[in-house]
Amino acid sequence: MLTVNDSCQKFSYETLSFLKKSTQCSAAVFTWFDNISDVPTHFSDGFDEKIISHYYDKYVDNDPISHIQLINSKLLTARLTPNLLEQKHTEKYQDFMHNYNLKDEADVILWAGGAPVASIALMKIENDCPFQSDFNLEQIRQFIQFNFEMLPTIKKINLQSHLRSQLNLTAKEALITELLCQGYANKEIASKLCVEPATVKTHLINIFDKLEVSSRTQAVACISNL
Repeated sequence: MLTVNDSCQKFSYETLSFLKKSTQCSAAVFTWFDNISDVPTHFSDGFDEKIISHYYDKYVDNDPISHIQLINSKLLTARLTPNLLEQKHTEKYQDFMHNYNLKDEADVILWAGGAPVASIALMKIENDCPFQSDFNLEQIRQFIQFNFEMLPTIKKINLQSHLRSQLNLTAKEALITELLCQGYANKEIASKLCVEPATVKTHLINIFDKLEVSSRTQAVACISNL
């Protein structure tokens, strides 16, 4: 499960600051898909929180490039092109843009563990210069995604996904492997998971077999090389 911690927040604000300067946007929003509430965790630079609340309250369903629309369409990037705004169901969203002097938008989706976990929206307002002719949104996404994957939270998600999908570890085995790599002894792992040490030992035997190793040290080395 995704947990947005202090390092995630720091990364969000640093990324927004960088993107605002490099794209000359007045506002940008970094959204994390960490819950099922109506308003997901987000961090903004240049956007009033009231605007964001208003967006989720009345306009998100009419946004042609909302993160929901991008995920459903299996897209990683999107620009708010004129032809999208000409579609009938976007009339309400055009009201939102007009009310807050928004004239252009570009969005990217960030992934971890084989699933979308965050998005970034770059907003141009009335007095901003347009996106440059050589503006390459996919190139920006790739750069941000590369740095995104350096976050401890994202590394953990990717590791868990790899252990389950590529090495066929069960969810419990993947969790024990993670704790093993953090240096916890069998009794400590048992205490954390509320199971008997013997149960942990049985899981470790299965883990070693799947990793094709014969010791804790070899298992940690194997995981470190992934």
